[in-house]
Amino acid sequence: MAAVLAAQAGTTLELIDTPVVTIDLAVMEQNIARLQSYLSLHGLRNRPHVKTHKIPSIARMQVAAGAAGITCQKLGEAEVMAEGGLDDILLTYNVLGEAKLERLVALRGRRVGPGDHPSSRPDPSGTHDLPDGASVRRVHG
Repeated sequence: MAAVLAAQAGTTLELIDTPVVTIDLAVMEQNIARLQSYLSLHGLRNRPHVKTHKIPSIARMQVAAGAAGITCQKLGEAEVMAEGGLDDILLTYNVLGEAKLERLVALRGRRVGPGDHPSSRPDPSGTHDLPDGASVRRVHG
């Protein structure tokens, strides 16, 4: 039989062209539930970083299990997650340059949650680098 290039759920491993990433959905769901259960039991908030998977459907599973939201390093990751239905996104890296600040303003207006996390706010010492029309007030309020 010919190898399958785009496998669907239920495709046997022998038919999948390699190299390929495969995920055992049941194991992943158990891992997400187990971690969230532990954190909830100990009163800890979970805000998983999407760098471990970069897949909106997995991030939605984490939020559905009880995560407070998700964490992204880069603006592009946050945009992908917002397009995938996530609405509480913590962006942990500086956003520099007028084009990226405009994308951040657009993202903030579209989907990103309350932004009540100190690390999601720009450092006031860096506001002199903000381009015209991209004020801290526009980004956060």
